Amino acid sequence: MHLTLIPVAGLPGQPETAAAVDGDRLTVDGAEFDLISVPEGGRAWPQGDHPFDGPITRTDGVVACTVRVSYDPETAAPHQPSDPAHWQVEVADGPLPDLIVRRAGAERTLFWPPVAPAQNFTLVIETAEDVAAKAAARRRAAINVERDRRVLAPRVFAIAGYGDVTLTGDARSQVHLLALKDTARDLTGAGVTAAVIPYRDAANVDHELTPAQMAALVRVGKAHITALFHAAMALKETDDADIAADRHWPA
Repeated sequence: MHLTLIPVAGLPGQPETAAAVDGDRLTVDGAEFDLISVPEGGRAWPQGDHPFDGPITRTDGVVACTVRVSYDPETAAPHQPSDPAHWQVEVADGPLPDLIVRRAGAERTLFWPPVAPAQNFTLVIETAEDVAAKAAARRRAAINVERDRRVLAPRVFAIAGYGDVTLTGDARSQVHLLALKDTARDLTGAGVTAAVIPYRDAANVDHELTPAQMAALVRVGKAHITALFHAAMALKETDDADIAADRHWPA
């Protein structure tokens, strides 16, 4: 069993935690916690009265859990190690080793009460398939967040025959641009070719655009957002963890 200990200074007179491992069973202060049902590749969430912190997992047959243990501040050194690795230990069978740094000459005293099955303790099981499905759902949600961040980010578009215009893809701007596209279409139908459409862009720069230039601006903005959605869908079909990498998204 792979254990990560969380040391907690006990109250005056409180006995230190006495814990031991027997295969997939962990006994803490006389209460035996049966962890046999923790599935390979899955995890179990402890419920009720227990010393665990967070989920209990099993990888390659080995149960891993985080356990709170109390210690006697009278025998412990005033400063305990801050390195998380110090508090990790592998125990196949027998008592947990004493990882507390003691004062010079201090001795540890343990009280081992009779062992009995833990009361008011259950495990909520998640299979490996459950864990994988939840991880996939979180990843899809994270990809959507990255997609939306890029949609909202100001972007400069070069309009042929005019120059640069900065757009952002928030909902209000999209509605405004679609309305201006309709205006450009009507003006084009009326034979207007002059720069008569005013537009203040996302960089707070004022522009006067022709109907053709406004239509072109809306087209490139729409194409960019469409490309972002297609990139997000493609990324969801991969297992690449670096979802924010620019290589996944349109330049």
